[in-house]
Amino acid sequence: MEIRERQLPEGNAGARVTLERMRDLIQTSRLVPDAAALGFSAELIDEAGRPSSSLTERAVWAYWWVRQTVVFEDDAPGVEEIRSPGVLLEEIRRTGMAHGDCDDLVILLGALLRTLEAPVRLVAVSLQSDGLMEHVYLDAEVEGGWLPLDPSVLESPGWAPLDATARMEVWV
Repeated sequence: MEIRERQLPEGNAGARVTLERMRDLIQTSRLVPDAAALGFSAELIDEAGRPSSSLTERAVWAYWWVRQTVVFEDDAPGVEEIRSPGVLLEEIRRTGMAHGDCDDLVILLGALLRTLEAPVRLVAVSLQSDGLMEHVYLDAEVEGGWLPLDPSVLESPGWAPLDATARMEVWV
């Protein structure tokens, strides 16, 4: 399923609507069969169907899997496109890769983390003095607390923008 919003509220009200739609896509996705068919969970689940590693290890593995299978690509100017995890997995199945912007990568990662039983929250940030939200990543709750995961930047798990001037969270 693909969702296109033609008219979002302006400013941070529009960012809140986008985060809520992202949350809804993550909460309603059922990825286990599709993701497993693409090799996502093979190393993370034992023969009895139980997690085979710590929650932190599973979250980091999911992060790298998304980073390696989804190429960052901005939406068209003036358009906020939100792609469901199923659409991205279908693109990966057909071509071996998917394309999406920060919200698409976060939606897929969030849905995969939920299949691995990791609680997540979406985090939108502003990096400008106007405080308008312009980027999204997620935090996964793991054994040691909250782990920032931003699959759209070339940084390791645990990185989050330190220079954010404003922050908005939506719990999934």
